[in-house]
Amino acid sequence: MKIEKLNAGNLSALKEAMTHRTPFAFPKEEAAVREILENIRKGGDRALLDYTKRFDGADLLPAQRLRT
Repeated sequence: MKIEKLNAGNLSALKEAMTHRTPFAFPKEEAAVREILENIRKGGDRALLDYTKRFDGADLLPAQRLRT
């Protein structure tokens, strides 16, 4: 992370740099997120619970469906 001190002399340049960044500045991370989302689309709740355990350390059970 780069930290910049904001002042009147650099305000315009910093604003320009921040608003014109390419949306694909993080291709490796974007690919990982796309893979996770695709796995969840395909695997549903089970995949979501697996990622919850992996990333958050929470070992959750699927909710039981209620009869209406």
